[in-house]
Amino acid sequence: MKTVILVGGSGNRLWPLSRRNYPKQFLKVDSVCSLFQETILRNQAVTEEFILVSGSKLGFTIENHLEEIGQMDCRMLLEKAGRNTAPAITMACLAAGPEEIVLVVPSDHKIIGIDSYKSAVAEALELAEQDQLVTFGIKPAGPNTGYGYIRHEGSRVLEFKEKPDARTAEEYVSSGEYLWNSGMFMFRSRVYLEELKRFRPDILDACEKVFSGIDMTPAVSDHGQGRRQTPFSAEPVQIDLSDVPAESIDFAVMEKSDRVRVVPAVFEWYDVGSFEAYGDFIVKDPDGNALDQNTLYRNCVNVLSINDAPDKLIVVNRLEDLVVVNSSDTVYISRAGYSHEIKEIIVENDKDERLNDYFSDTLRSHRPWGYYEVLLNEPGCKVKRLVVYPGRRLSLQKHEHRSEHWTVAGGEAFITVNDSSGTYACNQSVFIPKGALHRVENKTACELVIIETAIGRLVDESDIIRVEDDFGRT
Repeated sequence: MKTVILVGGSGNRLWPLSRRNYPKQFLKVDSVCSLFQETILRNQAVTEEFILVSGSKLGFTIENHLEEIGQMDCRMLLEKAGRNTAPAITMACLAAGPEEIVLVVPSDHKIIGIDSYKSAVAEALELAEQDQLVTFGIKPAGPNTGYGYIRHEGSRVLEFKEKPDARTAEEYVSSGEYLWNSGMFMFRSRVYLEELKRFRPDILDACEKVFSGIDMTPAVSDHGQGRRQTPFSAEPVQIDLSDVPAESIDFAVMEKSDRVRVVPAVFEWYDVGSFEAYGDFIVKDPDGNALDQNTLYRNCVNVLSINDAPDKLIVVNRLEDLVVVNSSDTVYISRAGYSHEIKEIIVENDKDERLNDYFSDTLRSHRPWGYYEVLLNEPGCKVKRLVVYPGRRLSLQKHEHRSEHWTVAGGEAFITVNDSSGTYACNQSVFIPKGALHRVENKTACELVIIETAIGRLVDESDIIRVEDDFGRT
């Protein structure tokens, strides 16, 4: 069996902790591992191989998270533009092979109870081997308007229901006939593709056309060309689904097929789709306030304060039923019970260019070689803290409109400026004139920290001319 993990998302639901370029599956929720890493670790015992489907911009973040837990036996399909779950799963099934049974799971759920999870997977496998389309239903912990519902009788699915209003959700739960729709599935690739051909042949035809033009051969070292060897079992594949109709698997197949069965799962399942849900994993004081080492409460009740900026202090006085989320560059404040409306706020302001950077990235921007944090950003001057992972290096590049000063603040750097190269230790600096070819490399087993000061007419990412790059960027 292969496990298909959907690693997409807009990063809106837990903004500002999550962003477009860092969606919520990369957050750590009551764990030393991210939700994505937990998904990998949870499924290692039940799968032969992972197939990851994600957006192109998230590829290197995924790689970094996988390397942290030592799991690189996977294939990765990177979409240039997301087209919802039906095309993503279709491409994964085509890659897996027609007779392969695939377990399809999101990457941003939290599941507690590994033995119960394995039991549910085993039960689903029996049905999938009988050429059934299996979905996993969750016994409702209470009425919830944020989930779809499945009406069932044993393993037989009677109907799917969209997200209900509060009154209808109460009726569903009190009837005992409904389960939450978890968005997890299992089936034989051939069976899913047969049903897709019945109900949405346009999606299947378009995906098969894309698949016929891609190469899924095993990875080969290309060090001679300046590219570092891929750590995956096959080279990550870029796929262009722009001509494929966008649709969810529920609408495309599951709600129409007569071959659908459900496994009523008993493990603890959390979508973590709002800050109220996120707060369920945070210890509270006797007044219901979330305990946070950088927050002071005075005469407050039911205040959820999440302070992700360790150099900032939040003081809350005489407030009730409030959500406060502080990051390095933004603050989100909402009445408790309404924090999910941040999605609507972002959509409503999506066209405002002044706000685009806030919605897309935090002050920590992740790159294939590591990440950087902006410490100062003024006209004509930008100061960044670069962290270069062991064995990684930045592109060989130059700038037309700025010069730079690099100071090693931690670790050891191997720096090239034009024809000169050398090793620099902590507290040593190098000047990079405008127009000079330069690169920094971390040849050690520890993280390298560089303080970069850029001065000139343009100090943003647009003034980068890459001559050589290990990661194929231009």
